[in-house]
Amino acid sequence: MRRLLAALLAAPIVVAAQTPAATPPPLHVDYTKADLIRTSGAFVLNAAVIPVWLEDSTRFYYRSASPRGETVVYLVDPLKHTKTPLFDNVHLAQVLSLAGDTIFDPTKIPNVRLSDDERAVRFIAGKREYSCVLATYACTVTDTAKVVHPDTPTWAVLSPDKRWIAFSHNYNIYVRHAGIHDVKLPADTGRGARRVVRSDSLTLPDSAIQLTTDGIDQYAYGTETPSTLPPDHPTRRRPQLIWSPDSKKIAVIRIDERGVRRYPLYSSTKPQPRLVLYPYAAPGDSILIRYDSYVLDVAAKTSTRMLDEKPPTIVHGMSGLAALKWSKKSEKLYLLDATRGAKRVTMLSADLATGKTTPITKDSAETFVELVHGGNAGNWEIATNGDDIFFPSQKDGWLHIYRYDASGKLKNQLESGAYAVERIAHVSDSAKKVYLTAWGKEPGVPYYAHLYSIGFDGAGMKLLTPEDGNHRITFVPTGGYFLDTYSRVDAPPVTLLRSAVDGTIIMNLEKADTELLRNIGWTPAEVFTVKARDNVTTLYGLMYKPSNFDRNKKYPIITHIYPGPQVGSVADWGFSTGGSGQARSLAELGFIVIQLDHMGTPKRSKAFHDFYYGNMGDNGIPDHIAAIRQLAARYDFIDIDKVGIYGFSGGGFASTDAILRYPDFFKVAVSGSGNHDNRTYGFFWGEKYQGLYKADSAKGTDNFESAANYTLAKNLKGKLLLTHGDMDNNVHTSNTLRVVDALIKANKDFDMIIFPDFAHALPPYGVRKVWDYFVTNLMGAVPPAGYQMIVGPTVAGVAGPDDPDFDPDNPDPWPM
Repeated sequence: MRRLLAALLAAPIVVAAQTPAATPPPLHVDYTKADLIRTSGAFVLNAAVIPVWLEDSTRFYYRSASPRGETVVYLVDPLKHTKTPLFDNVHLAQVLSLAGDTIFDPTKIPNVRLSDDERAVRFIAGKREYSCVLATYACTVTDTAKVVHPDTPTWAVLSPDKRWIAFSHNYNIYVRHAGIHDVKLPADTGRGARRVVRSDSLTLPDSAIQLTTDGIDQYAYGTETPSTLPPDHPTRRRPQLIWSPDSKKIAVIRIDERGVRRYPLYSSTKPQPRLVLYPYAAPGDSILIRYDSYVLDVAAKTSTRMLDEKPPTIVHGMSGLAALKWSKKSEKLYLLDATRGAKRVTMLSADLATGKTTPITKDSAETFVELVHGGNAGNWEIATNGDDIFFPSQKDGWLHIYRYDASGKLKNQLESGAYAVERIAHVSDSAKKVYLTAWGKEPGVPYYAHLYSIGFDGAGMKLLTPEDGNHRITFVPTGGYFLDTYSRVDAPPVTLLRSAVDGTIIMNLEKADTELLRNIGWTPAEVFTVKARDNVTTLYGLMYKPSNFDRNKKYPIITHIYPGPQVGSVADWGFSTGGSGQARSLAELGFIVIQLDHMGTPKRSKAFHDFYYGNMGDNGIPDHIAAIRQLAARYDFIDIDKVGIYGFSGGGFASTDAILRYPDFFKVAVSGSGNHDNRTYGFFWGEKYQGLYKADSAKGTDNFESAANYTLAKNLKGKLLLTHGDMDNNVHTSNTLRVVDALIKANKDFDMIIFPDFAHALPPYGVRKVWDYFVTNLMGAVPPAGYQMIVGPTVAGVAGPDDPDFDPDNPDPWPM
């Protein structure tokens, strides 16, 4: 006992003698500036010109803003080369103030609409509509409840001649004259400016004309049970239909969901949980959602089904409205038909009277057909006479355009070379020219798109937008001119009006104002190049640094990944304040953040795009590892021992894959709403990029098993955060829960957050938890306790509980 007492008394002396010098206190990270950068899109003024076309389809008007809050509406006449204010702001504000017995700020004129006769402007403020004659500045004020609105409702489709609107009701298609908005609504829900009602609660006016009568639940005309749009999305009940150019017929998609597998979702935020079922076919399923195409004749009130051998299946970017196109003269309808896995895509023409379809041309591939890169749709056009059809193919190893006659006979390959066509921007019949944008034809970054013109015969290809940067093109509908908005990651957008003849600049419309952005200390990303895993292929990426970057410090590095294959990690190579996935704001916390378009992503050669076809477990991760190692060898400020990775959706799949497949390299991973097992995700995706489902009964496995993240759970060493919305009807929550089950069985420590009543998105709270996780586990610092994020857009751009119109108890709203 004496010896024990002596040891206890002596212990403090021994400890004191061995205590090292005091360690510095942990670093506390301030989120304020990063959060401001996260929501800084509004700090860039005039980043784009959004034209409102006038009746002649050549002139247009648009809104412009200044840092001082001044708003000017400009009228542009390309033929006269003029740009003038549509009205005098001060004069208009004075007469508006008098007419409305209120005060209007001349620098903040509301969003006005010009009347069809161009004589007046009007807008709604509060519960009153203001209308002002431009010639006299005489203004009238009307209670909005008494106004007959000529605007097209969000749930309807306006005909080209603006005489009709088409809409769906009780699974069928109706039309009525435009401007007669006497649909009776139920009482206001009282949940904000927009009223949300069910489609079956509408009372149709006597003027409505019913064009179809046999639409039923799960086999409706123009509408489907939503699988990717949030419940309150404004276009959710807008029917999938296209008017013919002469406004006499309607091509409509009829969606057959009967017998398709139903996935369950549970809303658990009320006293009783609520079950929601939605159709969702998985790889290998025998019953798929099918698309029938019908042509409706408005005058005759008839419908004709287009008689393909079988209804087309869903193919990413090649189904629904993307698969329909009217001839310019309205005498034919053209359709796309794709086989499962997009192994073959066929273009057909349909006889409107009989519905008989005739194949014109097709494209096929051992892997998959891609008509357009970047996750978009379209990229095929028909000239006015119907004798020249332009259709894309990668048959020579790059995405190029081919010209066919009306029977499908190849006339010529329009252009060729080691570059990829982005899209057909315009076809000029009179000039016999095609205008197209392409990536990689000019020196420098191969992801910058430029516009070119080329003759129908493939002669005289001409560069029309030579400026270094990524060009976004909008053609004046009548042709002859186009709007060109170009930018780089380090150069704000500039919008020009140019001649379609040779690209001559007619006038400068806008240059984006970034004064407010730079005042908060924002800095742009930097473009870098590295070699891929093969040490041969050049890869391009973006590096984000904090605004207080110190070259003499060491920074943890995080890679934001989106594996594709339809898009890459760098979603847009133009100007962006935050970068996809909020990369710039994450860097502001004290990290180096990179994005890399690895092998297996689009916009380059077919071989590059196909790189890990059939092996989705690759996810491009070896290229990210190679890039980080090269960058760390190049820059002393990168700490190669502190590597993190994060992503959302496909990026959530890839980031979990990364930390489980390469546990000694990646120390921290955050994965949002990942499709961790593509047998659970949609067949249209998995079968296209992993291959058609093939079961091996002898081995009890299939060709998807090796890419499923749950099989790697035993490898976890670092820190992993999994997040998911429990009402995600794009990537079902079971994708994440199966990984969780495997991690528990492997006795692994991990973290998880489920966002109640949230769809395929990351709410502001989720963004903060991502930041907290990297700050704590990769940086070794202390995040601010309970920081309240600025309310801003959700990551992935879909609505959730933060939206005032979101209502989990009303799964079928119809915004008006």
